[in-house]
Amino acid sequence: KTVTDFREMLDDIDAVIISSPNGLHPAQAIACAEAGKHIWIEKPMALSTADADRICKAVDTAGVKSFVGFSIRFGAAPRTIKNEFTNGAIGSLRSIFSRRCSHNFKNGMTGWRADFAKTGGVLAELLAHEIDWMIDIAGDPISIYCRIMADNHSDPRENDHVWITMGFADGATGTIEGTHNAMIADFYKGIIGSAGSLTDRNWGSEVYLQDRDGDRKLELTESFNKHSHFLDVIEGKAESVADVHLGRKVVYISEKALDSAISGKVLAL
Repeated sequence: KTVTDFREMLDDIDAVIISSPNGLHPAQAIACAEAGKHIWIEKPMALSTADADRICKAVDTAGVKSFVGFSIRFGAAPRTIKNEFTNGAIGSLRSIFSRRCSHNFKNGMTGWRADFAKTGGVLAELLAHEIDWMIDIAGDPISIYCRIMADNHSDPRENDHVWITMGFADGATGTIEGTHNAMIADFYKGIIGSAGSLTDRNWGSEVYLQDRDGDRKLELTESFNKHSHFLDVIEGKAESVADVHLGRKVVYISEKALDSAISGKVLAL
């Protein structure tokens, strides 16, 4: 069934997947929640903390279920890294890092994806995934410092290349680099602990544990089926592992990163 206005279909459904242009997410999510529909929102959930707060309020008031479409932490390699760390394989956390550089992707962008005001830049488009993965392992950061570069300087917050450093309460440091305009593509992540390290290789297809006994490849944990999980959440069989309040947290950290980039200062969170 095709409609010209999404509201025309709300009487016929129980849940929605919002995968429209990023800037449209808040208005659509709020309207669907107010209509009593469970909502899956693709990241970024919103482009500002204020809009994320409005979504959270609408979801809580309506009592509907929610899920934000993060994907990185649900993959086999990131889950393997987290499980090994949680089981004590490398001791206490010292450093957690991610590098996500897409090959010259921006030059092929057209339409709304070429408009920073509608996308939020690479920080919202790609690095929201990395922030979500990082805080799932390390917890909430207490400080953030960020630098950005962009080809278009019409908006000081526009970002094509982003570097983020986050401080955590236990003394660990998190670093993220990301771009969608790299001439050489690169994508990896890992964590360094007091007794070893865990890293993925070959674009997340393998995970290795390095400690005093050497460097060894690990068997991958099964990936997490977030789509089946969302159905379980709707049916009351599970609590959402990525609801709008978690989504709001990632939006807040992203917004503070840009505040840091503009001010040139380390900001408390």
